[in-house]
Amino acid sequence: MVGAETIAFELAEQHPDLTAVYVPVGGGGLLGSIWRGYRRVPLISPPVLVGVQPAGCPTLSRGVTGELEPLPGPVTTTISGLQVPVLFDYGAVDAVEDSGGRVVEVDDAQAWDAQRLLAQEEGLFVEPAGATALAGYRTDLAAGRISPDDEVAVILSGAGHKDLDAVDR
Repeated sequence: MVGAETIAFELAEQHPDLTAVYVPVGGGGLLGSIWRGYRRVPLISPPVLVGVQPAGCPTLSRGVTGELEPLPGPVTTTISGLQVPVLFDYGAVDAVEDSGGRVVEVDDAQAWDAQRLLAQEEGLFVEPAGATALAGYRTDLAAGRISPDDEVAVILSGAGHKDLDAVDR
C-alpha cells in the first residue's frame, strides 16, 4: 500500500501541526502505510496515530500486546471492510507504538451514529468503516484523551455507496 503513504505527505504539507490522526483499522494496511509515509517526511515531527477499530474485531488491540495470530473466535462486528480476523500489516503496531499513539475500540452503533452525523451535518456519505475513525475521535474527546484545541485529522475512508445497508439504517 505504498500509494496510501501519500496521505501522510498531503497531511504533512497541508497541516504540519497536526497533533493526532485517527485512522480506521481492519487488517492494518492503511494505518501502517500512513506511518511509513510520515517516516519519509523530513523535518516534521509526526502526529500521534490512533488506530480505531470495531470492538468486535480487535486485531490491532491484540497486536499491540504482542498477539499477532488471527482472532481465535469469530468476528462479531458488522462493519464491512473492517471484518478482518488477522492483522496483515504489522506496521500498524509500529504506528501506534512509535508515534505514542493508541488504539480505540468502538461498537458498531457508535460507527453508525458517526456515519449518520457526517451525512446530516456535513453532507458526507462515507461507509461505516470510514465513520469508525470519527467514532474513535468522539470517544477520545468525551473521555478527555484529546482536547478540542488539538489539531486532529480523521481519515474518512470509503464512500457510503460501498455499504448500501447503511442507507436503510
